Amino acid sequence: MALARTMIRAPEAEWAAMVARAFARARIAGLYRRAKGRPHPRWGDGSVEAAVSGWPKAPEPGFDNARWRRAVVVVLGGVSVR
Repeated sequence: MALARTMIRAPEAEWAAMVARAFARARIAGLYRRAKGRPHPRWGDGSVEAAVSGWPKAPEPGFDNARWRRAVVVVLGGVSVR
């Protein structure tokens, strides 16, 4: 949800790249945490939420908001290909 909240602030044409970047940062942070025994200094503990913690976020709208639903679907699509 944190990633989708950042995405709805950006043009939809940028969403796929945002998902790829967030998941890459989370993966790197997870590897760092396992190797060093502590969170990555910039991207946290390996969670997507931590990886996007510094990105500006919109308030979470309800699912009656079509743009929000599309953003969540794009994030879930990113999860399914990982």
